[in-house]
Amino acid sequence: MTDQPEHFEEGEEAPPRGVRAAVIVRWALLAAVILAALFAAYRYAAPWLGQGGSGVRAALYRCPMHPQIVSDHPGESCPICHMDLELVPSDQPAPGAASAAAPPPSGPAAPGLAPITLAPALAQAIGVRTAVAERAAAADV
Repeated sequence: MTDQPEHFEEGEEAPPRGVRAAVIVRWALLAAVILAALFAAYRYAAPWLGQGGSGVRAALYRCPMHPQIVSDHPGESCPICHMDLELVPSDQPAPGAASAAAPPPSGPAAPGLAPITLAPALAQAIGVRTAVAERAAAADV
């Protein structure tokens, strides 16, 4: 017996079992993630790419208590309050669409906040009051 370690040439050993299967599974998962990302990007960008259809707006249904809940299917209920969704009249602007009569917001929006736009008739109906912000000393309370 000799005390010298056994010498192996590089590349003589076969890879462990399952390495080929692991490579195939890794590439399949990567392909699935890429396809899911492309599908999500297409669904997000489709309205801006002109794939939204003709200029005719489909019937929309909105929750009377939660106007952010909008659906294009009749007979659904609001997931928050479970009220039946009501048909939005075709003369009202689409949700999220700015009113033509309302002036555009001036200046950049604060980070993390979104400006809102109300039609003048709606602002009057709900009693919105606005004022110019001024810097002043705080009043003692």
